[in-house]
Amino acid sequence: MDSPPDYEAATGRLLASEEREFSPVDSEQFDIEEPEFELHSAPSGRVRGGASGAARSAVLIFKNRMVIPVRHFVVDPVYQLWIKLGAITSQLVGRFMNPLLAKRFLVLFSVVGALVFVYWKFGNNTPATSWLQPEVLQASFATYVSREYMRHTSNYLQNMTHVPGTSGSTATAEFLKATWESYGIDEVELNMNIVFLTFANQSSLELLNDKDEIVLTTVLDEDSALESPLVSQKQPKPHMGLGVSGDVKGHLVYANYGTNDDFTALESSGVSLKGAIVIFKHGKTDASTKIMVAEKLGAVGALMFSEKHPTLAAWPEGPDYSEGAVQRAGMGIAAMLPGDVLSPGWNSRIGMRVEDYHECRNLIQIPVIGLSWRQVAPYLNALVGHGSQIPEWHNNGYPRDVNEWWTGDSSSPQAHLAVDPIVLDKKQVSNVIGMMRGTEQEELSVVIGARYDDVCFGGVALSGITVLNQVAKALASMRYNTNWRPRRSIYFAAWTGTADNFIGSTEWTEAVRDQLINTNTLYIDLDPGAWGPNLDIKGHPSIDVESILKVIDDPKDGSNENLLDTWRSTHGTDNVPELPVHVGNYMALSSHAASPFISLGFRGDVYPADSCFDTHEWQNRFGDRDLRYAEALAKICGYLAIQYSDEPILPYNFERFGNAMNSYLDDVKDYAHERFGKLVDDIDWQEAHSYANSISQNGIEVNKIVSDWLSLMQHYDNNANQEPPTVAIYRHMLNNRLVKVHMQGFDRVGLPKREWFKNHMFGPQFVPPQNRALGGTFPGLRDAIASGNFESVIEQAKHVWQAIGRTAATFLE
Repeated sequence: MDSPPDYEAATGRLLASEEREFSPVDSEQFDIEEPEFELHSAPSGRVRGGASGAARSAVLIFKNRMVIPVRHFVVDPVYQLWIKLGAITSQLVGRFMNPLLAKRFLVLFSVVGALVFVYWKFGNNTPATSWLQPEVLQASFATYVSREYMRHTSNYLQNMTHVPGTSGSTATAEFLKATWESYGIDEVELNMNIVFLTFANQSSLELLNDKDEIVLTTVLDEDSALESPLVSQKQPKPHMGLGVSGDVKGHLVYANYGTNDDFTALESSGVSLKGAIVIFKHGKTDASTKIMVAEKLGAVGALMFSEKHPTLAAWPEGPDYSEGAVQRAGMGIAAMLPGDVLSPGWNSRIGMRVEDYHECRNLIQIPVIGLSWRQVAPYLNALVGHGSQIPEWHNNGYPRDVNEWWTGDSSSPQAHLAVDPIVLDKKQVSNVIGMMRGTEQEELSVVIGARYDDVCFGGVALSGITVLNQVAKALASMRYNTNWRPRRSIYFAAWTGTADNFIGSTEWTEAVRDQLINTNTLYIDLDPGAWGPNLDIKGHPSIDVESILKVIDDPKDGSNENLLDTWRSTHGTDNVPELPVHVGNYMALSSHAASPFISLGFRGDVYPADSCFDTHEWQNRFGDRDLRYAEALAKICGYLAIQYSDEPILPYNFERFGNAMNSYLDDVKDYAHERFGKLVDDIDWQEAHSYANSISQNGIEVNKIVSDWLSLMQHYDNNANQEPPTVAIYRHMLNNRLVKVHMQGFDRVGLPKREWFKNHMFGPQFVPPQNRALGGTFPGLRDAIASGNFESVIEQAKHVWQAIGRTAATFLE
């Protein structure tokens, strides 16, 4: 396991798909594995994937030899007899009462009787110790969490690059699949999709004088991040994920971070972006969003460079980017529509495809490249004396030889930018999906996910998948060594294509959305990873994580507190979690399938994200050196997974959900007031608050039900096998109802102009403002406020009010 497999020979075969021939495409820079086939079959309806060709053949044989004869010679005669008996019974019963009513009573009593008998006879065979002793399960899980094992996994992952769609990514997927199978996970498979991807090929950038002569040609390579790389650690050229081709000339303009305020400042200064090549800093807003705005304003190309931390030193003296590091970014507009850009809004395996990627409205259509501080300096210096000087648009001393910060204008020097990527519109990529089957309500599930590929080596970026792998191993070890099994199923998901518009998580969710809406109890997102001392938790307000943080020590040096105490002292509140405002893998399950979610991580101040300088060496020098934060993250994730997969009644905090909803309503009302003033008072905000209060009150009632159940089980000495069947059936029905509460924000029509986003209550605003911490709520309403269209605000407020009202009413159905 210390060295990667021969990924020249890796085929990327699927566990649950038909056998197909693959023909690799040769490339000097990448081992891009390209399947030469068209896929038209629809995705399987099962959450964990479809059946293999061999399995389907076996099913057909079984059907022909067993099912059809049994149906002809047994089922059909019995059915005909039942019809005759039913007619005779109807005649007899009709003399005394309505036959239809009598039949309904008979069916009702038969179903309830059957359920009670089956549950009494077979249904409750889980160990009694797992019912009322969560601390026992937590202690058991903790014994299987090993820093040494996570170090072993991390060392293996660092042996290769992980660019999606390349052999390194395929090798990682097959490694995870084989590893999870070795743990004894019930079902593990590669979940394949055929998607649009682009790869680095040839790019050029030249600075021109007023005679259109070349005065500078920039070498567009990134400095080598590793001193002595292995053969398998060949460093890829910088490339913007899903970036398209283009050959343009334009005058240079600097737009700072590309926020709404920055664009407004340029407009106020009379600076036009029409025909310009715009220089941006990373940060504040998503890269693709700021470039999309510039494109709409007439820009023909864009150059991007990294934001410098105000106090921390650059690599190698400090944790910030190296002067020669190039930060990448994805050119898919995930805030508009994530996933495969050629199958927008549906799973890529269905077969329907957009014919020309230039028609995709969720893809940047101008050429974009990333530059290091060293590379971008001459282009920033060329702006001196053009446009307006704005000193506050500096970058904390980097690039070091840029002393004046000017916007540039139409008189600025021109640049020539040419980008010619490798474009593959049918590229095979695979998620890795594992499933640990539940024993009581198998259809209900917890999903734990993390990205497994990256733009380069992914020292920090892949710390989440290292933790996920450890969690899977620990839970599997508990099952085989202690005979414990969760009551509800647990899925482990290693996502591909995160940097390419969140392809993996989106395509999987699109395929199984209708099942997830009704069955997913929680999505745990580990993408933030473990690389610093600051606990970072964001997610749905109904997810109760405080009890878990209370039993885990803060791993920070010199700390004698538990993680909840640290959170309280840092944030001034007990309310965990906060809400995300930016795009991420969590969107697929939250925004498209209305699932409750929580995002977990330990962050530092800065790391060289999305560059080849995000390495194992960086982690050892400035990050999670001894994996203490990875260990703590594994415990938080594992305890949550146990809690939401195994507690007899799902432990949602609906009282806090309702209270939080009141806070969200107050915040969005203030946001609307800033834009529309007193006009906002015409909206009936009290109606929404009354629904939110009902959610809180219903949460209190649910807590009483849980208390009553606990008291009942104490009467039976907390023995799981003594739970009365009728109580168990009611408990299962209650769990189904609690899951259903969360789906009430779902609307199949979706948000205006962002139809893929189906959740009116939670999700990222298209362009979140910088001064609002609650931008992850009411996305359609906040979009309407930002647009300045008050009629749209009223319309979207109705959708939100209805969603909150449905949520409150679901408790009472």
